[in-house]
Amino acid sequence: MKVYLLLLVCLFSAFPLFAQNPRILDSLFAKTESGNQREQVDAYVDIAREYRQINADSTNWYAQIAIQRAESLNYPEGKIDAYYEIGFAADRTGDYARAVQLFNNVITQSDSINYTIGLTKGYNGLGLVYEMQGDYVKALHYHLLNLEILEKLNDRRGMAMVYNNIAIVYKDQKEYDKSLESHWKSLKISEETFDSLGMAISNYNIGHTNQLKGNNEQALFHFLKTKEITELTNDIYGMGKVYHSIGDIYYSDKLYKKAFDYYSKSKAFYEECTANTDLTDPLIGLGKIYLHDSNHNQAQQYLSKALSLAQKTGHIVNIRNSSELLFQSSKQMGDYQRALDYYVLFNTMKDSTLNDEQIKRLTLLEAEYNFKKERDSINYANEKARMTLDQQIERQQNTQNVSIIGMVILIGVLIILYRYYQLKKHAHLELQLLNAKIQDRNASLSNLNAEKNNLIGIVAHDLKNPLSNIVGAAGVLKTSEKDEEKLKFLDVIHTSGRKLMNMISEILNVESIEQRVADLDLSNINLTEVVNDVIDQFDEQAKAKQVQLVPHITENVHINAHAIYVPQVIENLLSNAIKFSPSEKNVFINLSINQSQALMEVRDEGPGLDKEDKARLFQKYQRLSAEPTAGEDSTGLGLSIVKKFVDAMKGKIWVETEVGKGASFFVAFELA
Repeated sequence: MKVYLLLLVCLFSAFPLFAQNPRILDSLFAKTESGNQREQVDAYVDIAREYRQINADSTNWYAQIAIQRAESLNYPEGKIDAYYEIGFAADRTGDYARAVQLFNNVITQSDSINYTIGLTKGYNGLGLVYEMQGDYVKALHYHLLNLEILEKLNDRRGMAMVYNNIAIVYKDQKEYDKSLESHWKSLKISEETFDSLGMAISNYNIGHTNQLKGNNEQALFHFLKTKEITELTNDIYGMGKVYHSIGDIYYSDKLYKKAFDYYSKSKAFYEECTANTDLTDPLIGLGKIYLHDSNHNQAQQYLSKALSLAQKTGHIVNIRNSSELLFQSSKQMGDYQRALDYYVLFNTMKDSTLNDEQIKRLTLLEAEYNFKKERDSINYANEKARMTLDQQIERQQNTQNVSIIGMVILIGVLIILYRYYQLKKHAHLELQLLNAKIQDRNASLSNLNAEKNNLIGIVAHDLKNPLSNIVGAAGVLKTSEKDEEKLKFLDVIHTSGRKLMNMISEILNVESIEQRVADLDLSNINLTEVVNDVIDQFDEQAKAKQVQLVPHITENVHINAHAIYVPQVIENLLSNAIKFSPSEKNVFINLSINQSQALMEVRDEGPGLDKEDKARLFQKYQRLSAEPTAGEDSTGLGLSIVKKFVDAMKGKIWVETEVGKGASFFVAFELA
């Protein structure tokens, strides 16, 4: 279970990797009969690429057609691309010797015609083959050669792929932190380039590395992201990988029914795309479950098939895993002769793996050192050759001409330096004047803002006392008035007055809040407990509006924050979500750990926000286009206060939303 979609990757494919969309194949077959002859060759190569994860025979068939036509046209690039597809198919079916031969052929032919893309394909193929065979020295060597070319080409998608490949080498060396660092680099590039396949690869590998570290919760989070992408793109092989890994998570959590379902689906996907090398993984998973249930006949059936496939493809880890489980099953059945045979096979593979582990770190370091040494040697040779050439030119030049040229250059440099000095001096003066104007303008704006805030405070304060008298008087009159029509008017006066009082109190609190959050003392807070308390607090309010609160809360999340302001932040976000949610909708409250941060999300199914609303969202006194669904009050101050609290606690707050699709408010805090 070393590689996710690494074996899927073709650096410069313009099409999806799996022939799951008949329209793509129809389009490619149409191109084989139209366009110029080179375009027809390229179409056959693309058809071979579409089939390579599903049917290796079809890949070989169409690639051979491309090779024959490319030879007749004297089109070497098309021939190289076709050989690469045949090599990739050989690798997928476990024929590693043939794959190595073909990829070396791709490199040799590409180098002879200076075909850079062909070189990157050949290096990529060799790196993956040696990775599967456990030769990490060669694998890393070819990955680094590939990365060097891609950086020069500024091929960001290709760089993302190689970062994933290098990360897997580190993972196999149990250097999990280095592996995650490289995977996150790859994921960042894929997100920036909107590469859905790259995002699937990186998310799977991040999940697998977290699984190896024992962090099943983070692993499952990234596996589910991968599952979503592969299902959207109908990526059969990718679904096989991620369904098997999710099955492993459920198996380790002793959820055997769920594990069985995911292993079975993974097996079906692999069988559909004839991925024999990887089919051993779900077979072993199903065998483990039957062994756990003491169903030895079924266990032996699946595990024996897994062992046979693993031996055919040379998959050492799965030979060891399947033989170990077969030993346990045979022993429990009382078949000690077969148990002994499996035990000997298991120990042989185990010793081989242990010996490999002892030399992996040294060989990896040696590979890195040799690569750097070779690169430094090439740079030194180039520099030495350049210096020798310069000396020869100097000896051939006339001393008088050199002196004249040197004098002219010197004068020119002095003139340029003088003009540069004058321009810099002038620019410095202009910059000083501009800074002075900006400082004056800022001071003026600060004064105006202070005057505005002061005026708002004065007006609000002066209104508070008369309104208080009105509310009090209306309350007194209500107790003595018996006329129903007058009581209705008194109710309106009393209710409206209290609403105005609440709004004025909130306005008067704003400036006080801004002063209080200027310098907060932060402490260790159990965010899980705070979030659960707030959810309980708003449960009745949500039920009254027929809104369902749906929490997904990670246990024992501790953060550095302020004990008073954290609940206020969560209360405001949850209150807003309920306020803007129609009846019979959901409000989702999610709390998880993302690297070194606690990440909380409050997501509603309300009207959402447009771009103009998002720009004004966290500012004071902003009334947005969306209205509360039950006529609730809003001063436009709540989110501005939340933003100040979060900033003061060194956190981050942002929103992700689309009009008509609800809004998700995210808050990130530093973990304690």
